[in-house]
Amino acid sequence: ALNPLLVSRLVRSCTRPEELVADPFLGSGTTAVVALREGRRFYGGDVNADSLRFTMGRILAEELKLGAAA
Repeated sequence: ALNPLLVSRLVRSCTRPEELVADPFLGSGTTAVVALREGRRFYGGDVNADSLRFTMGRILAEELKLGAAA
């Protein structure tokens, strides 16, 4: 798994808030979750259906956390 702090730094330094973050190899979904936290739109994919399901679960959990904090 990627270090979320490193990914966050890359997302913030390489994109503006209105831009799309893309990750064609989702893996565990760290980039997707970080993009969501940083207010970026996100597009991702993976040939492994389990990775897609896992990442979707992480995104939903993150949405719940962000919604509860608001």
